[in-house]
Amino acid sequence: MKRDDVIHGIDLAFKDAAIPRTEEELAPPGIEARYVIDHFFGKTRNDVESQPFLGSLYMEDFSYMTDAAVRYYLPAVLRIMLANSTDFELWIHLHGFLRRREGDCPAPALTALSVAQRKAIADWADTLSQEWASSKWMSQFSKKAARLARTYRSVGTSLPST
Repeated sequence: MKRDDVIHGIDLAFKDAAIPRTEEELAPPGIEARYVIDHFFGKTRNDVESQPFLGSLYMEDFSYMTDAAVRYYLPAVLRIMLANSTDFELWIHLHGFLRRREGDCPAPALTALSVAQRKAIADWADTLSQEWASSKWMSQFSKKAARLARTYRSVGTSLPST
């Protein structure tokens, strides 16, 4: 699949996700909410994509966002990863978050994704997997990306582990 098609699929699947307009819409009250608000409040997807995105700092915030906020900001991060497909640090943290679709503590924002949203994530992961298969450095992540794609394509409760 071509990158432009993958990006278009991401944009279409998440087009109805609304920007969080209040701090409470972005992050529920708690110790970590302050950081999420500092990093994301008032920022559009374009703002997130146009500024440096440090996976080790910002991806943890996704664990403390509301489900609606995750659906709003996730497309920007998927596009950032496509644009910087050798950013292994972002991949490690993004993969870690996306893997939380299943297991003992699934992320509600990920388990409630629509079929179109899951397909967009699967296409994204497949694209990275295929690109990385022939890369000297990133090939080590190719199989994990392919497993992640299979996870998001799976239907039902018995999903393959990543």
